[in-house]
Amino acid sequence: LIVTILSGKIPAGEVNVDEIESLPDLETPEHIFDLAAKVVCQAVWDSTKYSKISFRTNRIGDQGLAYIVDLLRHNKCFNAIDVSDNRITDIGVRNLIQLIKERPDVTEIGLGNNKKISDE
Repeated sequence: LIVTILSGKIPAGEVNVDEIESLPDLETPEHIFDLAAKVVCQAVWDSTKYSKISFRTNRIGDQGLAYIVDLLRHNKCFNAIDVSDNRITDIGVRNLIQLIKERPDVTEIGLGNNKKISDE
C-alpha cells in the first residue's frame, strides 16, 4: 500500500490502510506498526487529494496515533480519521481531544474497539 500511495495510484478522497492486522503474526515488535503509520503520514503530508485517513485494525498505539494527529494538524484537507480496532489508550484519546479543539472541522473520528481506552 505504501508503494501505491507514493506512486499516486490511490483514488482521491480517502487513504485507507485497513487491516494490516490480518497479515500473519510474524512475532513483529508492536512499534513497527506505529512506524508504518508514520511512513504513510509522511507520504500524504502535503497531499490535497484526500479528506479521510483510515488505519482501522492496524495494531497502532498512541505513538502511531500521534503521527496521524500531526498529519491532521498540518494538512487541513483531512477532516475524518478512523483508528478503530487498534491499541490506543487514554493518552491517545487526550491527543485526539486536543486536535478537536484545534480543528473543529475534523468531524468524523472512529475510535471503537480500542480495548485500552478507559470509560473515564
